[in-house]
Amino acid sequence: MISQKYRFHGYRSLQFVLKRGQIFKSEYFSLKHIKSKKSHYRLSIIVSKKIDKKAVVRNRIRRRLYELFRQAFKDLPLQADIAIIVLKVDLANMSYKELEKVFNPALLALKTQYRP
Repeated sequence: MISQKYRFHGYRSLQFVLKRGQIFKSEYFSLKHIKSKKSHYRLSIIVSKKIDKKAVVRNRIRRRLYELFRQAFKDLPLQADIAIIVLKVDLANMSYKELEKVFNPALLALKTQYRP
């Protein structure tokens, strides 16, 4: 799990990203991002009940994606607000290598666009 400093606090801050952010779409997820004034990134992962009714499955997806982003950006000061909207339940059962392969294009785009 990522630390509190890298998460959104309050409903209004997330709404700004969802309304005005640029979008990166994939088969499994939709990623919205916008430049931030902070010296670090903030991340939110949205998994609705439409994906799966069980909270265990939704939380598993959320935990796996938080860990993927934590590993990808641990040494990189990224100045962006990021919201990931999960579109398919398949992310819960993918291996970590497959998950990296699915998210790699989005991670590379974020790294090149939002470096300070």
